[in-house]
Amino acid sequence: MGETAKDSRQAPIWGLFLIPTFAVLTAALPYFFNIEIGPARAHVSAVSLLFNLALFYLLKIRTGASVRQSIIFFALNGVLTIIAFAGIYRSLGIIEQGFFRYPTHTDAAYFSIVTFTTLGYGDFQPVAAYRLVAATEALIGYVYLGLLVGFLLQLRDEGKGG
Repeated sequence: MGETAKDSRQAPIWGLFLIPTFAVLTAALPYFFNIEIGPARAHVSAVSLLFNLALFYLLKIRTGASVRQSIIFFALNGVLTIIAFAGIYRSLGIIEQGFFRYPTHTDAAYFSIVTFTTLGYGDFQPVAAYRLVAATEALIGYVYLGLLVGFLLQLRDEGKGG
């Protein structure tokens, strides 16, 4: 009887985590469909992805989701966030060796991963007018990777019975 109550309580948790996942997925559409977005839309997308990270973390705290559930949705949202920013860069363009160009899917994804992980190799740069977009992605990545380490440590502690 206790299992039934637990199962019925878990269904809304999965549903709630789909909200931020859907928000990130819609932000990723320019990457897949070569949709042109303007400067205002790029900044709004970047800020909405930042708020999405906060929403995700609040949902984790409020719903009491298990660490395993959190890691699954967190990983999915991380990948979709990288793809969403890659779509922004495909639409806005990047600087390579001092020259502006519109990147390929691969170059946009690469630049997004390098920015998200705050590696910053320097082979590609954001267009000056959109540096705030890249900085927002770096901030999201920095916070995201810290939270991911926290989730993984929690999972390790659960495995030890702690």
